[in-house]
Amino acid sequence: MDAWVNRSAVAVGVAALTLAMMVGARPAAAQSYSGPCAGTVAEKLAELGISQSDVGAAFSVDQRETTERGRTVGYDVWVDLRSCPGVVVLNVDRACRVRSIYTRGGCSFPGVPSF
Repeated sequence: MDAWVNRSAVAVGVAALTLAMMVGARPAAAQSYSGPCAGTVAEKLAELGISQSDVGAAFSVDQRETTERGRTVGYDVWVDLRSCPGVVVLNVDRACRVRSIYTRGGCSFPGVPSF
């Protein structure tokens, strides 16, 4: 039951962010990310030249093992930006080491793949 609830919550969160991006909705006030690996996320965004005031919304999705235990092995952090119509996605492990970073939508940064 817990796995179903977690997947449903993730699906709802992704759907809400996708809808907001499609209609161009942006939160009124800047929000900084405060979930898992927040320090690493802030550092990587700063390295890309993204200020905290450019963060419109952000959330993380747990990455879990496919075993019976299903422990968390990392996170995908989705960061909606005010300066472009898209998101930056950071994939980090449990120790907050960045495994990959990419953009979705209309955002692009030198050296960062876009999909």
